[in-house]
Amino acid sequence: MTLIKIKNVSLVDRAGQRTHATAIFQGSPGDLIGIFEEGQEEEVGNNNDDDDDNNNVTDRESDTIVDGTGCTLLPGFIDGKVETGSVVASLDTFARFGICTVIDMSSNDTDADILREVTRAEIGLPRYLASGPPALPKSQPSSSQGQPQRQRSTTAATTTTTATTTTTTTTTPAVFHRAVEVVQTREDAERFIESRVSRQDGSADFVGVVTGEPDLDNALLSALVDGAHRRGRKAVAHAGRAEGFARALEAGFDVIVQAPIDEPISEELAAALAAKGVVCVPTLIAMRQVVEYLNGSRVQQQQQQQQQQQQQQQEYEDDCRGTRMEDVQEEGQESAPQGRAAESGLEDVSFDHALTSVRRLHAAGVVICAGSGAHTTRERGLPFGQSLHEELELLVLAGLSNLDAIKAATSLTAESLGLRDRGMLQPGLRADLVLLEGNPLVDIRATTRIRRAWVQGIEVNLQ
Repeated sequence: MTLIKIKNVSLVDRAGQRTHATAIFQGSPGDLIGIFEEGQEEEVGNNNDDDDDNNNVTDRESDTIVDGTGCTLLPGFIDGKVETGSVVASLDTFARFGICTVIDMSSNDTDADILREVTRAEIGLPRYLASGPPALPKSQPSSSQGQPQRQRSTTAATTTTTATTTTTTTTTPAVFHRAVEVVQTREDAERFIESRVSRQDGSADFVGVVTGEPDLDNALLSALVDGAHRRGRKAVAHAGRAEGFARALEAGFDVIVQAPIDEPISEELAAALAAKGVVCVPTLIAMRQVVEYLNGSRVQQQQQQQQQQQQQQQEYEDDCRGTRMEDVQEEGQESAPQGRAAESGLEDVSFDHALTSVRRLHAAGVVICAGSGAHTTRERGLPFGQSLHEELELLVLAGLSNLDAIKAATSLTAESLGLRDRGMLQPGLRADLVLLEGNPLVDIRATTRIRRAWVQGIEVNLQ
């Protein structure tokens, strides 16, 4: 058994801070086997009290000794909301940023299967869990039948039909999710859940459902939640709008991702969510990017309108002597492109709404978990790994303490998503560890100053 000892280090986890401590863990791969505060005897073992020779290894030299002076040891980070696509290299990137577990809430099944297979075949990579694309519950006329539709969000509307699946693209841009599966009947809902949990290559670890779009079927939302719970899966609501939070509460979702940007949630709704034990993964950095994307399109729209009006002004002066200028301007405004914000139904968006919502949720006692929403969308990608550390800064900006932000990326996410073998510095748990220079309780940006990291005891190559 390879033993690694980190001495003279500060420990920070859900229990708070412990200084001048020692951590001992297995390294090939393995678990934490001892945490000792100053003055405690460093005795580790195999939990077999009848075998004294194996229990008492205090005289044995550790295979590796790391001096942790001036450093802080944290549990490995968990990114509670990503979309890796088929980017296998993302796993190495996550690890270099101290992220030992990633939760993919959006990638399609084929891509998720690829990453699952890679993590099964190679030790030392972050644990990868996935839900597959979320369901979009919209009812249809009773005469319509068939399998759940697969819908990909773009800016062009087309439909392609095969023998079993209808693939639909809509005029809604890929603001919150790139692909969804449309569920239109209770039978569709059952088929969707069954397809999520009984896949041969890898069952979904969670069930995702969109709650933040207009004109959703509330009965189908409840049916999807019930189906997920019957099959032992947590139901995750993809919100993005305040209305999506209210729908998620009514339908009984366990987790809500994406803070609202159309308006802040009310204090009353925050209190109700806390009373029901609903967990929130606000993905603030992703929502900030969505706001910038939509508002950027509005600026572009205004510039296009201005250019069109200038052109029409010139035409008016040359050819339209009898036409009133006001009529030309009105025609130009009517014919101007509507832009991404209008197409998405989100014309008055603000990142402040997301920050205010997180502040109210946290004050009400809702568990806040950290997720970056990192992805590779061509127009506006969010970098893997780095984005989670920026998310921690935004959570602090929204009112969480530094310790609460660290817990949001470690123990709280582990507990909330049922990952009970990680997230704490505790003997018997996975040796997912991050050694930082400095103290993140003083400066949350210290989470980026990673000196060494281990995924289940296997050291990460930080280069």
